[in-house]
Amino acid sequence: MGIFADNGFEVHTRDKDADIIYVSPSHMTRWGDVMPIKRRLELINYSVKNNSLVIEDDYENDFLYNVKPTPSLYALGKGNIIYIGSFSAMLLPGIRISFMVLTEELEKAYRENCYRYAQTASKTEQIALCQYIRDGHINSQTRKIRRLYSAKAKEFSRLLKKEFPESFIEIGENTLQIIMKCHFEKDLSVFEENGLAVFVEKYENNELVLVISPSGISQKDFDKAAKALKKAIEY
Repeated sequence: MGIFADNGFEVHTRDKDADIIYVSPSHMTRWGDVMPIKRRLELINYSVKNNSLVIEDDYENDFLYNVKPTPSLYALGKGNIIYIGSFSAMLLPGIRISFMVLTEELEKAYRENCYRYAQTASKTEQIALCQYIRDGHINSQTRKIRRLYSAKAKEFSRLLKKEFPESFIEIGENTLQIIMKCHFEKDLSVFEENGLAVFVEKYENNELVLVISPSGISQKDFDKAAKALKKAIEY
């Protein structure tokens, strides 16, 4: 949002009545909700009818574990979708190679202005990625990461249910996050004081809603992390 605002755009959230609509259909909320196919088609038809440009940030579509990845807006669209993403989740985070697929009109504008922008990824990295994709390794890597993250989310969810039997705990739709609702009577600073990185979605009337991403936690530390969270919340 900040980037758009800094460039003179008037920014609104949850408002499709706009000239440019920015969406991430594979991760619409912090809970990991995924836009269903019916809603995707409605958005595409609406944007065509109102001559709106849609920017689709599809950064997690390849990592939907419970269901087969939903077709992107770009694949379903009618020529008014800009499709953007990154390979960072499948490669080393330090190798920041992103991509965008433009409409014909915007491609012409881009080619006229691309000389103004520096390429941050080296030619060596780009050539290596090209060969990696050409040889079919990217699909193998995606499947491997899917299995890893899916197993980690299920295991950490199991440990949390063991430590918090009275709390509501479930895995988000895209299985990258765990949603946890529990009774809580402390100050929120207790998490930072105990070195816990959690996102507080809501806290009112002594009910706490947390969104936890276990993908960044080493599996050997799962038990310790679950117990540390229990200590912070209950003791």
